Amino acid sequence: PYTTLFRSKKKRKKMNERFNILQNLTPEAVELLNQLAGIINGNVPVNIKPIKISDWIRKDMELNKSNLEPSSLRSINSSFKYFIQFFGDVYLSELSKEAISEFRSFLFSKLKNSVYWRTIRASLNRALEYGYLEINYFNVVKWPKRQKNKQAIITRKEIDSLKKYLSSKIFDLVLFVSLTGLRLGEIISLRFNEVDFTDSSITIGSKQFNTKSKKVRVIPLCNEAKQILQKYIPKVHSISRSNFVFCKEDGSPFTGDYISKSFKKACRKVGLDEGIHFHSLRISDRKSTRLNSSHTDISRMPSSA
Repeated sequence: PYTTLFRSKKKRKKMNERFNILQNLTPEAVELLNQLAGIINGNVPVNIKPIKISDWIRKDMELNKSNLEPSSLRSINSSFKYFIQFFGDVYLSELSKEAISEFRSFLFSKLKNSVYWRTIRASLNRALEYGYLEINYFNVVKWPKRQKNKQAIITRKEIDSLKKYLSSKIFDLVLFVSLTGLRLGEIISLRFNEVDFTDSSITIGSKQFNTKSKKVRVIPLCNEAKQILQKYIPKVHSISRSNFVFCKEDGSPFTGDYISKSFKKACRKVGLDEGIHFHSLRISDRKSTRLNSSHTDISRMPSSA
């Protein structure tokens, strides 16, 4: 009876009449027959473990919750929403090169950047490693190349112009990022026990926080950056040095979403280039900004990736 599941629409009705026993099968039994039919018809190799997209998403997030940042896990969920919207909750092993090509066109019509495409590709590469796929066609079908526009630059003067539209603490955070090149996740996770005022440096990467590259970095501080940090040193000695540097009144950290949206809103009020985002602080005019601050060792400046 499993053959009826893979017959053409014209023959399906006739076959269902012939094998009306299908109507009495439980959904679990039909699913099993579906898997068997794929193996028998050659659609699914015997050594490939059948798994539906929704089940793989849950498994992938469970297996990698200790290896990936929370933002990466959220990205997996968001990316596969488009995937399921296009394919439905099918088995991973049913995906063909042609189907992936069609999905690429669909996704490109929705989103011009390749973030979701790369997220799904990485997830399915893990499925490949765990034996749920024989081949990941995301490695074969390429995302369309687009001409890269020149990155928008934010100058120190423009950063200063944001001051009246940001709270003093958020402005200090923004200025500190422009002076040190920290990523958004790094600045909101920065704690006082990672600051060395004697050596004029901060250490990024700890047991509480994994960096994007999974490597610990030591970043030098110019005088202006040190002065910003000194404003937020806890006044009460009983407060743990593990406290966040830039945090809310109750000591809890800001969310990255709140910081990035506050920054973007201020940029729009000032009338800055629409292409400027929080990440622009890491790559725009950073060397000149820090060269204007004394005692900065440019050779130790972090990369802008």
